[in-house]
Amino acid sequence: MRKFILLGLSIFILTGVFVYAQEDETEENPPARMIQNREEIRDRMQEKREEMRGEISEKREEVRQTITERKEARKVQLQANAQERVLKITGKIFERFDAVLIKFDGITQRIESRITKLEEEGSDMTEARSALEDAQSNATETTALILATKEEIELLVSDESSKEGIRTLMTQVKVSLQETKKSFLKIISLIETSKDNI
Repeated sequence: MRKFILLGLSIFILTGVFVYAQEDETEENPPARMIQNREEIRDRMQEKREEMRGEISEKREEVRQTITERKEARKVQLQANAQERVLKITGKIFERFDAVLIKFDGITQRIESRITKLEEEGSDMTEARSALEDAQSNATETTALILATKEEIELLVSDESSKEGIRTLMTQVKVSLQETKKSFLKIISLIETSKDNI
């Protein structure tokens, strides 16, 4: 029985030491462990924050670059659309100019036949003939100016700052057409006065 008592006593002492060691751990070490765990958690959170900041800055940069690319693409598209509109508008204007030149050709033929008829009737039409030659040369110059202006406008359309240049060219063509019209009106008035003198 002694053995059992000694065995029980030794177990009691060992369990007391063991319990005391556990109590010692639970009383003093948990705050140290908690502090250590908190620091580890803070360190991990800080690392994650840094990673997220890096990812966020990369994503921001990607978004900025995407926006910049879209803006550039949109700008190019708008510029192409503007060039197309300008070419359409100038194309219609040049169609009108060509129609006026065709009318000038018809007017020239009618005036020439009228001058010939009045000369056959005995009127002096030398002044009207020289005015007709001037009007024809004006019409030829206007035609050449229109052709040159068409080519120049096609070159200018690609430049953004070409609005004034295009306007200036179109104004020059309009002035040339008006001068040609005035020269034809002068011939008509000469023919009318010659007709009245008969």
